[in-house]
Amino acid sequence: MLYISKKNTLSIFFILGLSFNTFAKTELNEKTSSSEKSGEVNITSNNVFQLFKVKDKASEYIKNIEEKLRTTDYDEQKREDLLVELAQSLLYYDERHYQDDNINDQTSKVILSKVSSTKVSRSKVNSTKVNNGQNSQSNIDSSNNLNEKNIILNKALAAYKNASELSLKKNRIKYTRQLSELTVRLNKKSELVQIFNNLLQQSGDEKGTYLAHVDYADGLAKFKDNMAGSQFLSAINMRTQVDGVEANFRFAHYLLENDKAVDALNILDKFSFEERIMYVHIAMLRQKTMHLLNMDTQEVDTEIEQIRKTMSGSPWIVDIPKFSAGVKNAPENVLGLLPAYAMVRSYTHNNRRDDSRSQHHSMFMVPKVHGKRFSAILVNAAEVVYNEARDESFLGRLAIAWAIRNRAMINMKGCDSYPGAEGHHEVEACRNLSPVGEQPKYEDAYQRYNCAIHGGTTKVGSPNFQMNDRHVSYEILKFSGILWEIHQVMNGDLSDPTSPYSFVPSKRDVYTGNPDGAQEWSKNNYCANNYSCKVILGNVGGHLTDPGNLCPEDGDKSTDNFFWGRKNFYDLVVETEMEGN
Repeated sequence: MLYISKKNTLSIFFILGLSFNTFAKTELNEKTSSSEKSGEVNITSNNVFQLFKVKDKASEYIKNIEEKLRTTDYDEQKREDLLVELAQSLLYYDERHYQDDNINDQTSKVILSKVSSTKVSRSKVNSTKVNNGQNSQSNIDSSNNLNEKNIILNKALAAYKNASELSLKKNRIKYTRQLSELTVRLNKKSELVQIFNNLLQQSGDEKGTYLAHVDYADGLAKFKDNMAGSQFLSAINMRTQVDGVEANFRFAHYLLENDKAVDALNILDKFSFEERIMYVHIAMLRQKTMHLLNMDTQEVDTEIEQIRKTMSGSPWIVDIPKFSAGVKNAPENVLGLLPAYAMVRSYTHNNRRDDSRSQHHSMFMVPKVHGKRFSAILVNAAEVVYNEARDESFLGRLAIAWAIRNRAMINMKGCDSYPGAEGHHEVEACRNLSPVGEQPKYEDAYQRYNCAIHGGTTKVGSPNFQMNDRHVSYEILKFSGILWEIHQVMNGDLSDPTSPYSFVPSKRDVYTGNPDGAQEWSKNNYCANNYSCKVILGNVGGHLTDPGNLCPEDGDKSTDNFFWGRKNFYDLVVETEMEGN
């Protein structure tokens, strides 16, 4: 996550059509990357989103990156960054120019079939011949598209593999989710096995090893390989239930899909009542499993009803109507919480349906059946936490969720400022241009979070250099458990772990930030700018001890996030008095 510098300045915000031009002069520090945590590199060309609308321009952009990698002798870190940018560009190219085209082709076929069915012509035979010729050409085009699509995906896979190998030289395991997904999409099971066996030989990166087990297991499960179970167990054995909630949920889900409901229930039963109330997806899967086993479900049904009542009226979900489940027909989602719009592989928010900055889709969506969708702001906040802290423990994930909340609500008061955050000189302009949801009572909170999360940018698709808001699919957010963690933080249900004392706002208080909590975080123990008025809060939830060096020359090469916040007034007074003596 980048933070503001008053000494080392860089003009940023390559914002596409931003409604107010003064944001273009915002200054950022170059030292820290929002994506360093998750292994993602945001594409920062000032016109990349416009370029990728045109197939030839997008292709030219990709070739330019490939040419740089071939002809320039970069250091390993720069080369790794370029490889990831290449992979993301290729996947975005695939999404913009193949997935959308396929959808359009299918729609056209439906329309044409309806039109042709109404026509009665004596030249039916001739028309059929013509159509057959068109179909043949269409099949050729589809085949060519498929071949080119496979080439693109293979190039993306190769880029991530090369980036992963460079990262391994620093004893870091990265890009496991992308490697798993791409090998599955390309139906390359042997390559999945080879890649992850190599990664898992690296024992120094504990968090990377945990994610490697999870993502390897997930890939094996999609290939219907029974070895998936042992990989899930390896991940589960590394952490407590809450620290490893993603591994536990994915394993239980896998067991249920393979007709092992009793084993799935054993995994889900390890979560306490309080933990199930927090992780709604665990509670819902447990209820479904018990229904399928024809067990007495009165207690679990009551539990789900309590969750429904607790969540109803939330600023980010709205009322959830009561929905009764039949024993023989256990629903997938008894709460009626249908997924928010979430495209599967977007590396950024380039579609109005999944971006809280969109006027049309920032509101709650009412589906045809029971329930309402999540607010887009909740999904976008969860994406930041996922990108920045998926491999962290429970406390580490909460720390970043709270840092988002603190940025939205707490003014650094002269010590520093962040685009879109409370106290920034342009923040009111951003909030005035930000859309709101269906709850007027929480309009200001929505606008505050919207500006903080997206770095003050108001145009849908604008890149963000403050927090890694790369798009993540709804299913992944749900499986990870982060969707529920960020909801409880934004709803005032969980304390701030970055505080020297337990800071818990009143329930449903969505405006109170922690004046002593974190607003900055980075993958290494870094020296914050203006640290004379800031305090290091350590590697919250990390596995290492704080080395105690506020400003290491090269940074502590750990795999933990380190947090900084504003020093409170008392600390500043004491330090001033000590300097006077």
